[in-house]
Amino acid sequence: PVAHARPVNVAGLLPAETAVPDDAMASERSAEKRRQLIAEFRAGEAASSRGAEISELELLTDILYTFQGIDGRYITYDAITDAFLIDPQLGVPRPTIDLVGKLAELGWLYRKVNGFVKLHIDAPNTGLVGKAFCGALHTELMEYYRLISTLEGQITVQTSRQDDVALTLRRL
Repeated sequence: PVAHARPVNVAGLLPAETAVPDDAMASERSAEKRRQLIAEFRAGEAASSRGAEISELELLTDILYTFQGIDGRYITYDAITDAFLIDPQLGVPRPTIDLVGKLAELGWLYRKVNGFVKLHIDAPNTGLVGKAFCGALHTELMEYYRLISTLEGQITVQTSRQDDVALTLRRL
């Protein structure tokens, strides 16, 4: 059989500055400590989201990659949701996320149309009408590439001039 140790009252043995506080003081200190920890957490959370902010120019560059069906630095294709998504760790406001989501649909559509054209244009079971349709879609994709090239040129000019007026997410 194991003998159980009895608790020892050491309050009288400790120096005055380390004496155990009474219950009211202990609960007040723990409540204050909790408030302090919550405030530090919230301040750290706000600081981390501010530190991760990206410029609109960086988002514009990523959007242009997305338009071509390519993953960018901050906007990537998620096969599970079948959509382009912005990295949730970034400090991007909700309206900007919504706007980027709407613009990223062009990249999703591009992937679908381009995939269809690649799959059917040279398929032996595709008839003449199907091949003509794929040819017309391919021509439209070439026009789409020209538009993207024009937008990239505007971003390049905007970057070289340090001008924030030329192209914005809202204008796009």
